[in-house]
Amino acid sequence: MNPHHSPATTSASMLGDDDLARIREQLPAIHPRAYLNAGTLGPLPQAAIDAIREERAYDAELRQTIDLWDRLTQRQDDARSAASELGGVPVEHVALMHSTHEGLNTALWGLDLQAGDHVVTTDEEHPGLLVPLRNLRARVGIEVDVAPWVDADGFVDSVLAAVTERTRAVAISHVSWATGRFAPLGALREALPADVRLVVDGAQSAGIVPIDPSDGWDAYTISGQKWPCGPNGSGALLLRDPEAWQPTFGAYMQVTDHESILDSDVVTTGRRFEQSQESLVPLAGFAAAVRWLLDEVGVERAAAHARALNARARAGLEGAGIDPARLHGDAHLLTLDTPDHDANEVSATLYHDGVLIRPLGENRIRASFGCWNTPDEVDRLVAALAAALG
Repeated sequence: MNPHHSPATTSASMLGDDDLARIREQLPAIHPRAYLNAGTLGPLPQAAIDAIREERAYDAELRQTIDLWDRLTQRQDDARSAASELGGVPVEHVALMHSTHEGLNTALWGLDLQAGDHVVTTDEEHPGLLVPLRNLRARVGIEVDVAPWVDADGFVDSVLAAVTERTRAVAISHVSWATGRFAPLGALREALPADVRLVVDGAQSAGIVPIDPSDGWDAYTISGQKWPCGPNGSGALLLRDPEAWQPTFGAYMQVTDHESILDSDVVTTGRRFEQSQESLVPLAGFAAAVRWLLDEVGVERAAAHARALNARARAGLEGAGIDPARLHGDAHLLTLDTPDHDANEVSATLYHDGVLIRPLGENRIRASFGCWNTPDEVDRLVAALAAALG
């Protein structure tokens, strides 16, 4: 494997014209403009829209029936099953979450950290990870070190340089939200001491990058609303060993004996970390979206297609005179530094030109390539950026 690239290095799409047409027919939100922002919100497939409508109608017209709890249990089971297949773990190792933020908080607080314990992260992490670490440092007294995120061949050494005998966890993204670079999880796991947990923010990977439990992570988050194309308020936390973490939130279904709750044992599965998962709408939408992604698209095919589109965009931007040093990421995320232009203004200009991207701070923009995007849309992106950046 080329250490400078993410796992799938092919630049050839695995989706033909017929595949693209079929996929695009199922995604209403992509048609008003070139939808290049699944890194924020993925478009809902029709299967998820239908599932959401069904549950909203039930809620509005019936609200509660005699089979309410059976319906809820089934929706939870469906969502856990979808996350299990997406993540390659047994369903018992899945905890339903409302977001990656919730999953990261659950994992970090579940470590039962003490004053003086140590966590290592990197300088390209999302606030969804940094804020929980900040709170742990303020409330518990842990120490947090920030390692530079360097290219893959030096990534492990950079993180290891920050590890001490008090390190309890390394908490990092699988894919950087800021640059689209991949962390070599398997190599990092092999290099870390066995008792150091590897907590992975999968917000920019789950649903577009195959998740491999053999990489040795201990906890891996799924953002349902991003690349899995599910609704807001959905997601999951995958755990290698659910019993190795302390429950961090009390809820009815976490105990084994509901006749003697205060003396009851906590369940041993991922349900021990679930909060109030009683809204059928996101559960049904998430399960339907993930099932559509797995059955109708395939994560590996989506990843290869995104890489091919990225290569086309890079070639076009460089051909338009953009310095390649300003471009970051060679897979499903491509970020571009805009030192002489305000990123929000550039994004607004492109939006009105029919291209949806994401500003990152003041001087960086990000394009996210999904299984629904076409080469023509990439060319529109390149042309719009060339015009906006002058």
